[in-house]
Order: sequence, then C-alpha cells, then structure tokens
Amino acid sequence: MPATGSPARRQLGPVVLIPAARLNATPAQVAVAWVLAHPAITAAIIGASRPEQLGDILPATEKSLDGDLKTRLADSLLYAGRGG
Repeated sequence: MPATGSPARRQLGPVVLIPAARLNATPAQVAVAWVLAHPAITAAIIGASRPEQLGDILPATEKSLDGDLKTRLADSLLYAGRGG
C-alpha cells in the first residue's frame, strides 16, 4: 500500500511509534496521552465504534509523557499541520 499524506504527515509515524514501544503503549495511547497532557485540555474526545477500541484507548489516561517527548510531538504536529 502506498504511503498517503504529505511527507511531513508520514514522518509522524516514527515520532509516535518509537515512544509507544518504549512506553509499552499503542500509538493511539501516546496520541491521547499527549492531548491529555496539554494544560488547557480538560477532556479528550475519542471516537470508538467497537468496545475493543475503547479498551485500547483508556490506558492512555495512565501514561505519562516526559517534557521532551511532549515537545517533540508538538513540534512534529505543527510541522505536519503546515504541510511540511
């Protein structure tokens, strides 16, 4: 299957996959943990069409991301949002 999205968006995969492996988490858990770590956010809105998906996401509430990782994710998302 060919890669989709801009080159910047394709670069997000490794940015999330490597920390996910280190944290024993899924990429979705890292993404939700990052959203929840933002001080201005009080809740993350997630979409789950099957109970298993919810079971995968909920452990994100217990994941702790260090400052460096939060900064790298933010910088990567900003770069991807601009189309890289």
